[in-house]
Amino acid sequence: MELSIAWIGPRGIVVHINDGGIFHTKQPWQIYVNDILVRTTNTVETYVDGFLPGRTVSLAVQHEDFSSYQDTTVTLPAERATYRTAIAA
Repeated sequence: MELSIAWIGPRGIVVHINDGGIFHTKQPWQIYVNDILVRTTNTVETYVDGFLPGRTVSLAVQHEDFSSYQDTTVTLPAERATYRTAIAA
């Protein structure tokens, strides 16, 4: 199994899991962000979001039966602009 990052945005990452599958992986994989399980997937490319811009996160992919594991560290880019909206009371 090979883990790579297909795309990085300020608030999301596309994780590419190469285990020999074409669109779907041959087996289900668990995706961890900062050692917290965020998703179980069976697709080769999976979008993971909910990050704060400009942060560094630890990303890991593990097989469900713990037979294979790979991790990496990713630094997200800062946003060019953050829009604040006011809620009128």
